[in-house]
Parts: sequence; structure tokens; C-alpha cells
Amino acid sequence: MSSLRSIDPKAIWVLQGWMFSYNTTFWTTQRAKAFLTALPKGDMIVLDLAAEEKPVYPKLNSYFGQPFIFCMLNNYGGRMGLYGHVRNINQGVFIARDNSGHAMIGTGLSMEATGTNYIVYELMNEMHYKKHPVVLYDWIGNYTLRRYGFSNRDIQMAWSSLVDTAYGSISPSKEFLIARPAWNMSSLAFLRYNRSSLVQCVNYIERALVNISYIGYQSTLLRHDIVDIWREMLYSILSDKYFVLQKSVDLSNLTMFRELTKPFLSVLDDMNTLMMSHHSFLLGNWVRSAERLALNILDKYLFRFNSLNQVTLWGPNGEVSDYAGKQWADLIESYYKARWSLFFKYNEISMSQGVRFNQSIFLADLYKYVEEPFSWTQQQFVTEPRGDSFSLARQLHTKYRDYL
Repeated sequence: MSSLRSIDPKAIWVLQGWMFSYNTTFWTTQRAKAFLTALPKGDMIVLDLAAEEKPVYPKLNSYFGQPFIFCMLNNYGGRMGLYGHVRNINQGVFIARDNSGHAMIGTGLSMEATGTNYIVYELMNEMHYKKHPVVLYDWIGNYTLRRYGFSNRDIQMAWSSLVDTAYGSISPSKEFLIARPAWNMSSLAFLRYNRSSLVQCVNYIERALVNISYIGYQSTLLRHDIVDIWREMLYSILSDKYFVLQKSVDLSNLTMFRELTKPFLSVLDDMNTLMMSHHSFLLGNWVRSAERLALNILDKYLFRFNSLNQVTLWGPNGEVSDYAGKQWADLIESYYKARWSLFFKYNEISMSQGVRFNQSIFLADLYKYVEEPFSWTQQQFVTEPRGDSFSLARQLHTKYRDYL
């Protein structure tokens, strides 16, 4: 601290408190107290990094009097999906404020990326100046009015249907779609809430779109959210098809397996087409924004490589593979579909030859033929939306009616 103060006499040490949650074996209460009280109170501010899910301040006696900020993490690597802890946010901020002995000095956002689940961040930011928890269903009505510029009961009900499921107490995870293909994946990789609420949500959206107002039709934010919700629905449908495919492998039924791979890949095609209808979900915009920072041709190639590698392998050998995976147009088509297609091909070969599928050989070839080349590709990706989001959502509602 003396080093900091030698430069700035008013310096305060802002400490990211993740270590107290991540390494509880080492950071016992006694050790944490010794560390936190080594400085006078007020010389340090602790960020309770994921307090909306796993607050640490109650376990460490409100950081033994050191000021702390109640932060919401909610997002790892920009992973897509509908998730959040709205009830914890709505109650937890006030519980911390009233029971921390005045140690809590504010609220904060500590997410690793933006562009997902705007409703959660909107609620969290409002908690900073609210005196009491909000009535969530009333708040959602006001939120949709502010976000879209018009009031529609079906849109309100669509969001309300997710309050106690997707946004009840769900944290981000690495979805099976963006993970390296395998059988018997962890249950955390699939939809972790009751799908009936998601079905209810898309049905309310369909009702809203039947008689959408002119203001609603012009709303790019409504288009964004409907695309994202239908992406989640397609992801859920894809999960069902994955488990049926896995069953065909367990039964060594090659005919069944071949018949099932086509509809699986067809859902990926539909998802790619849907995501292409909104500028927020285009891989091409991500790549182009990186290239535009370059001052010369060498930098352009480097920045392009980094932009593609970061959302896929994230490291020359996939050291943090898929950590920041995105369900974006062109990324779905050119990367995830290519990975799953190779996976199905190798499984089909194994089944037809009557030999055990070798996951290690597959992963080595996957890296060689799909993953590493993608980071270096000079393929031109779409940078302008294609198709009408509302029309596509309605078409999907008709096509996948059996799932609704």
C-alpha cells in the first residue's frame, strides 16, 4: 500500500474477491481475516464478484469491515443462452445493504462480456437506486415498454414466463452445441430449466407477431430478443435430437443413426439462418471490427486470426477451447456444423465397421481438419442482416409445431 500511496496519496486498493470463492480450501476464515484486516478500514474496496449467485460477504463477516461492492458476474466469456438470477438480484442487494454493517458501499457489474440477457443487467442497475425490491411482474411490464417503445401484453407474458425458470436461478455453462462433440456429455451442457416455460414464451411471441404494431415492427430490440429466444428454442430441440442420436449409437443401429443425423444438422441450418437476420449475431461484424483496427496488412491478418481464434480455440492448441463460444451466424455453419458433421462421419464409419468409436483419434483429426484451419480462414462472412426476423420466427413456429 505504501508503494501505491507514494504515487497517489489517495490511492485505494480495489481487490477482486474471486479468490475467496474460487479457493475456499486455502482461504479459510482465519486467513481471510488476517489478509483483509492487514490494512486500515477504507484503504481497500473488495468486489464481491458474483454476489448475485454466490455472495461471499456473509461467510467473511462482511469482509471484516472493509468496504465492498455487491457485483453481478452472470456471464463467462460471452456465452449465449437465457440465464440469470433475477430473484436473487431483486432481494440480495437489499439483504446485503441492510445486514453488512454499512460495509456495502454500492453495486457493480463484473461480467466477462456483454451482448446477452439485457433484462438481467437492466434489473441489476436499477437496484442501485431502489429503496425496496420491485414486484417483478410489474417491473417486466415497464421494462418491455421502455425497451421496445410500446406496450403489448403478449410480449410481457412471454418475458414473465421465464422469470422462475431461465431467469430463476440459472448460471451460464458451456452448451453442448459449442463444445467438442462427444457422447454422454454433462447434464450442465443442456437446457437446465423446464422447457414448458420456453414453449409458453415462444407461443406468446407468436401471438404478438400476428398483429404486431408498426412501432413493434420497427423495433430492432424486439427483433434481437425474439431471435435470441428462438435460438434458445432451437437449441432445446437440438438437445432432444442429440439424445435420440446417442440412443441409436448405444443400440448400434446404423440405419437409425443415418436417418437422425440429417434433422440434427437441419436444425443447425435453421439456427444459422435465424441468427443471420440480426446484425448483433453476425460473426462477420466481429471479424470486421477487429480488422478495422489494423494499420497494415500484417496486423490485419493477425487481428483476424485473433478474432476467430478467441471465439473458438482460444489458444494455438485449444488451451481454452470454446470458453467464449458464440451461437452466431456463420460460426454455426462453418465451425460447429463442420465439427458435428465430422463427428457423425467418424461414428458412422465405426458403426459400419463394427469397431469401437475412438474419441481420441476423432479429436486429433477434428483439430487438424476443422478447428485449427478455421482460425486462419480467409472466408468472407456475412456483415449485413439477411431475412426478416419476425417472418423467420413465425416460420419456425410452424415448422417445429410438434415441439410446442
